[in-house]
Amino acid sequence: MARRICVIGSGQRTVWDDNPEEPPRRAVEAYTSRLFKLALSYAEICCDSLYILSPTLGFLKPDDVLHEHFEDTRKAVRELKTVRDNAKRTMHKVRVSEGDVIVVLGGFWHYDVVRRLFPRNRVVGLLRGLSVNEKYRYLGRLISRIDMGQADCIPGQD
Repeated sequence: MARRICVIGSGQRTVWDDNPEEPPRRAVEAYTSRLFKLALSYAEICCDSLYILSPTLGFLKPDDVLHEHFEDTRKAVRELKTVRDNAKRTMHKVRVSEGDVIVVLGGFWHYDVVRRLFPRNRVVGLLRGLSVNEKYRYLGRLISRIDMGQADCIPGQD
């Protein structure tokens, strides 16, 4: 049976932004942006497994331990080849079977990287093309509608 796999963009905010002395954290706990937390809520409701895509570290499992704030997302995204190389270097962590659907919760580059690395899978970019504020609204509303039984996890899915 096909699984639904979620890839969440890491975002820029981490626990170390507020307190550089914070101890090491699991990747799923290290990122603290509002959008990351909304995406995590969606993944918990709708997906069978979850991975985080960092422009500098590539794919992370939720339990991978991070030791400090290391992201320079703006610089990394400008160097898209480096982002793709980092993702390709770590794609062995992602357990995907043919027929699995990969839901990408991030920007265009997240979607582009995943689509290129997993060409045999259906890749859905739920937030692709939306501004940051539109991403908050869309994801928040979608989660509420799913919770109330008024929407599918992937809108428009047969």
